[in-house]
Amino acid sequence: MSILVWLIIINIAVFIHELAHYSLAKMQGVNVKAFSLGMGPILARFQSKGTEWRLSALPIGGYVDIEGMTPSIDENGNTVPPSTGMAKLGYWGKFAVLFAGPASNMILAILLVAVVLVGQGKPVTTNNAELYSIQAGSSAEKAGFKPLDVITSINKKPIKDFQDVRNSLLENGVRTFGVKRLENGKPRTLEITFDWSPVTKAGQKKTIFGVGIGAQQYYQ
Repeated sequence: MSILVWLIIINIAVFIHELAHYSLAKMQGVNVKAFSLGMGPILARFQSKGTEWRLSALPIGGYVDIEGMTPSIDENGNTVPPSTGMAKLGYWGKFAVLFAGPASNMILAILLVAVVLVGQGKPVTTNNAELYSIQAGSSAEKAGFKPLDVITSINKKPIKDFQDVRNSLLENGVRTFGVKRLENGKPRTLEITFDWSPVTKAGQKKTIFGVGIGAQQYYQ
């Protein structure tokens, strides 16, 4: 499926690219002999406005055959420079035809990025404390914390920002964390009581706490 989607996207980009070459040539009165979507053997074709429109077998590109763009070969095998069509255009006319393709792809890329950003929403950064990573086997994982948990309170007291949580994690002792967690797309509020000390009463080092914390970010 991913290959099919990739081919569809590539062929849309190719079609727009070649259509831009075609359009700039026709706008300046230059005939376009052929327009092909795809390469290789021709599967289907039809004639319209002096152009043969083709669908070719290999969906890996395309081309336009613009009159006067390439030299021809005479009966003696000599190369003859073009003298009609695009060859009669001035410098800027030729430049417009050639640059139209890449310019159309740049515009398409900008439009697609804009659509994605609009669909995604506006990024918002809050002071909420979000756990963006939990190290496997750490004390935090054993206590029940999960990535993307948002800490809302400590010992029933609402926190001001993620720095409150960071400072609390540097202290020893038992604390109860109010946690907001998404489960199956729905928010759930729970409490996790955690007794943290870097060493045991016998003086042995405990498993590291193992949590990454920062400001919560989301899109709206």
